[in-house]
Amino acid sequence: MIRVLLLSFIVVSLSACGIEEAGQGERAEYFEFPFKTESSKKVELTLRPVNLKLEIPKSHIKSIVHPYKPWAQKIWDQVNIEALIPELIFKNLENYSDFNKENLDGLLRIRIGMLSIDQSFRLVTLNGDYEESSYLKEYHLRSYVSRRNYGAQIQELMQNREPDVFVVNESHMVTPSGNPIVINCRIGRCYVSVVIPSYLFPEKDRKDFGGVNGIRIEYDYHRKYLEEWERVHDFVLSTIGTYIQYPSIEL
Repeated sequence: MIRVLLLSFIVVSLSACGIEEAGQGERAEYFEFPFKTESSKKVELTLRPVNLKLEIPKSHIKSIVHPYKPWAQKIWDQVNIEALIPELIFKNLENYSDFNKENLDGLLRIRIGMLSIDQSFRLVTLNGDYEESSYLKEYHLRSYVSRRNYGAQIQELMQNREPDVFVVNESHMVTPSGNPIVINCRIGRCYVSVVIPSYLFPEKDRKDFGGVNGIRIEYDYHRKYLEEWERVHDFVLSTIGTYIQYPSIEL
């Protein structure tokens, strides 16, 4: 039986000068790279609508986002973080020039924020859309190749497709919510989405989630680093764990 994955991902695209949305004006407050004397300075913020308090080194931050400019610097929705890959190091005076659009292949992009249902995966049974492959099996991954026929594609092209969806074996590792980790690769980059589960928050704070599963964490990196998925995943969660000041949780 073929297992098929229907994935729902939201990809946030940022530019160096901000994001514009119709009727909302400038959507992001950008930090300039700090001088050496303040490179270790931390930014304290709370992500709405839940009481998630973060403390993040300023040099880690690409941007902090809120959809309405008048509320910027008071109420935040999302934090965007960048690190270099494969080194998994953050911005400093020596590598500052590597953090640019031209070096996108060398960037790990991390986004924290927004309420989300933990539905980065949905395993269903369908006929013929995806088939399982042994590709990267040694890295604890189940690989899936799309066999969907888009128009006049010939059979040979369809058979030569590479897997573009990967699921980590649940016996090896799962998301903080206990669900399968899904890696969705497209247009040369691989995307992962998990949540900080609402049940990890104190009971008095859970009402702010409105029945939603948790706070979304998303990250993406170039497909050539897919074999290092576990090192990257551990880095993302452990790094975010160091940011969280409230509540006291462990990812």
